[in-house]
Amino acid sequence: MPRVETVAADTPFGERLAAGFGYPLRGAGLATCTALALAHYASFLPAIIGLLANLLVWAATWRYAADCMQHTANGYANPPDVGVDEAGATGWALALIHLVAGALFVTCAGFAPSMLWLLVPVLVLALPAIDMSLAFDGNTLLALNPATWVRIALGFGGAYLVPVAINLLLGALIALATATSSLLPRFLALPLF
Repeated sequence: MPRVETVAADTPFGERLAAGFGYPLRGAGLATCTALALAHYASFLPAIIGLLANLLVWAATWRYAADCMQHTANGYANPPDVGVDEAGATGWALALIHLVAGALFVTCAGFAPSMLWLLVPVLVLALPAIDMSLAFDGNTLLALNPATWVRIALGFGGAYLVPVAINLLLGALIALATATSSLLPRFLALPLF
């Protein structure tokens, strides 16, 4: 029987953070992330089919992220295998929340760019708390409650700024990838993005 690697509850935060950056490269994580990146080629399909395929790939990406988050919240050190339904309905809730957040961002950028200065800080500050609440409680309504966000942020203290900073970094990388993707042929830019 294979050994299942777990993380001790008393592992210092710094060690967990450093190990976290290598998380997608371990176990099934690398193969899954590679497959999801390549699946974005489905967006080359004609018109509405390509758009729907792209949305499905993003939903699958967030769904796998939810499974990883739940797997980690349960104390496991490595990403779950594909097909392991770790998060259940909570995973679909997380996927939907992130897709709606992305749609809000795109809509706001297209129709009310001045509102981005309000939307971005709310999303950057709230999404880590929503993610954590869903991972630990599994209650979508509780996770969407701003009082829960405040409780989680205060509970983590200054350490809460780490996932906020990671969200900001990811946002900057997405903006950079979007800006530079026009420099490469779309066939190469898509999986890199």
